[in-house]
Amino acid sequence: MRFISLIFLYLTFLLFFIPVVAQQNNDQIEKELKKSIPDTARARLLIQLSENLMHNDAEEAIKYAKDALSLASTLKNNDYLADACLQVAYSYNYLNEFEKSDTFALKAKELYELIKNPQGISKALCCLGNNKINRTDYPKALELYNQAITYAEQSNYKKGLSAIYTNLGLIYDCVDNLDKALSYYNLALQIDSSINNKEGVALTYNNMGRLYAKKGENNKALLYYTKSYSIFSSIDNKQSMAYLMTNIGNMYFETSDYNKALEYYFNSIKIKKEISDTIGIANALNNIGVVYIKKEQLDSTLQYFKAAQNLYLKVKYKTGIANSYGNIGEIYFMQGKNGEAIDYFYKSIDLRRKISDLSGASKSYLGLGKIYNSIGKIDSAITNFNKSLYFANISSDKKTRLECLKQIAETEANRVNYFKAYKTYKQYILCYDSISNEQAKRELLDIQVKYETDNKDKEISLLNNENQTKIQKIKNQRYLIFISIFFFLIVAVFAIIYYRLFRKNKKTNQVLSEQNVKIEMQKEEITQQRDSLENLNSELEKQKDYILKQHIIIEKELKETLLKSEILQRENLSFQFEALKNQLNPHFLFNTFSTLISLIPDNPALAEKYTRHLSSVYRYILTSKDKELAKLSDELEFINSYMFLVSIRFDNSVKLEIKVENSQLSKYLPLLSLQLLIENAIKHNIISNRKTLFISIMAEDDILTVSNNLQKKSSVENSTNIGIQNIANRYQFLSKRQIKITQTPFEFIVKLPLLDENNKL
Repeated sequence: MRFISLIFLYLTFLLFFIPVVAQQNNDQIEKELKKSIPDTARARLLIQLSENLMHNDAEEAIKYAKDALSLASTLKNNDYLADACLQVAYSYNYLNEFEKSDTFALKAKELYELIKNPQGISKALCCLGNNKINRTDYPKALELYNQAITYAEQSNYKKGLSAIYTNLGLIYDCVDNLDKALSYYNLALQIDSSINNKEGVALTYNNMGRLYAKKGENNKALLYYTKSYSIFSSIDNKQSMAYLMTNIGNMYFETSDYNKALEYYFNSIKIKKEISDTIGIANALNNIGVVYIKKEQLDSTLQYFKAAQNLYLKVKYKTGIANSYGNIGEIYFMQGKNGEAIDYFYKSIDLRRKISDLSGASKSYLGLGKIYNSIGKIDSAITNFNKSLYFANISSDKKTRLECLKQIAETEANRVNYFKAYKTYKQYILCYDSISNEQAKRELLDIQVKYETDNKDKEISLLNNENQTKIQKIKNQRYLIFISIFFFLIVAVFAIIYYRLFRKNKKTNQVLSEQNVKIEMQKEEITQQRDSLENLNSELEKQKDYILKQHIIIEKELKETLLKSEILQRENLSFQFEALKNQLNPHFLFNTFSTLISLIPDNPALAEKYTRHLSSVYRYILTSKDKELAKLSDELEFINSYMFLVSIRFDNSVKLEIKVENSQLSKYLPLLSLQLLIENAIKHNIISNRKTLFISIMAEDDILTVSNNLQKKSSVENSTNIGIQNIANRYQFLSKRQIKITQTPFEFIVKLPLLDENNKL
């Protein structure tokens, strides 16, 4: 058939519709994954990212799902393990790798059964049912879906129940039991309407529209497509809106209302432009081109096919490009422009062979053969027909093979090569018979599937009736048991009441005699208690003396504590004064603003960045000055800003290297300790282009090591010599752990213990 490549895309739009569900933004999920988050949260985000990618990049979706599976296995978390297995199964289903999908779906089902999650079991059964549908094993799919219904109802999983009814409708749709399919679509519609699942309602309307289109009831099909479009429009699902525009256009195409079809195709393009769906736009342009073929306006067809080709080229969609070359070649051939047609067929052949589209290459060779045959180049025609036949055989494209054999036989007969024509006609007849037999087998299989499906449906109905009978019997038995138990309880209550009255009368006399005995015993107890009180008075006097002694000890310790507190306050005041002095002394301010003034005319961007870091330094000092401890992550962030100022000031002659693991960042150390050590290194060492000062900050085993190379100045200005001693004193008060200072001929090293926030003395 000459136009098979032209109408292929149109048929795809007519028969299939996949709604696009709005998902969480993938970039946001990837940003969250880069953060330091718990492994359970990471597993959930990986599963979510896999779900988002499944319809666009199923292989990448499998990768993320397997990462989640590995993480869940490490955590030994069966909930996440089951969800990850199910996501892998669905992704393999999308790639048509049904055996792998079955393996993971069964594993997910076992895990859901282990953790007693009926909703998860229902989802796993649905995935297995989907795989059976794709293998046309409809009876088995029907059985799995009915099992899934039980678990969905058990967990009140209404959204899942709606999806199951939709799938059951698809099964009956596939076997042309359209009335049964429609009944299941209506069940899905009722559930989605009750839970206000607008997207589910819209999808069901679309399925019902497709069903009525299949029955040839185009008016009803249009009605349901329009309803579906209206709902998707209300929730702003533009991708689905665009595809519905195409479906509606296809309905008008079927009824030969080509102008109306064009109107909807153009509206589809308008929406696809809003969402930058370039391939979707190109597909719609091809549909428009097909309409103009029907209107016998080949110039317009050529225009739209070439526009589609340009878009495919833009996004490097090779399959679309190859199809466009073939489509354009067909139009040129219909216009009698054989030279252009030949060029485009050769382009199509070259690209289709590169992408291993052998069936497509076979069709293009067939088109070339027809062109050469029409212009009398019989040898070239036979050569291309034979190439088409070769690729049709490899790709098992029996229809193209049949057309090739027919063309070869007719061409050989026209040039009076009757023997060759006879042999080819025999092959043609064998091929035709084979296709006819396959068609007959397919029709027989469809009948068999319908029969098995109906039988399975009857079996399930019978089983449900038997279950209802059993349930009624159980209810009757429970009713009888309840009456028997109730009667027994009444008898038991009366017996207990009579027994208690008898016991009460018997014990009354015993109680009276026992009361007298108790009175005597109480007298003795009073005497004993009086003696005990006297002993307690004596003990209280002893306790009083002990408390007085403890009071004296506590007063002494309190005085010592107050003294320590006063010392610490003085140390803190001294430290704050020293820190502010280091940052705010006129010499530092002069250097800072001098550097800034020199940057402004020469490098405004760097000047702005310099100013921002300067602001961050002073903000940190002012907002944190009342704290005793600071988190290591905050100190390092402050030091990065501070070192930016220092690096600019000394023309990159001061270098800082930080090697700290993420696990250490939550530890604490005295506020501004790192700034004091870095300022100390800058004050006491020579810094120049030839003598770079290297400062290193490393963390290992809860010890933060700050070191610098030694290139000492001969004298140091404005040095108070209290910076490091201040740090040491604060550690002595805050912790039992002390700092360690080491100086070698080449290096000055200070080791600071990293503290927990609550480990102060």
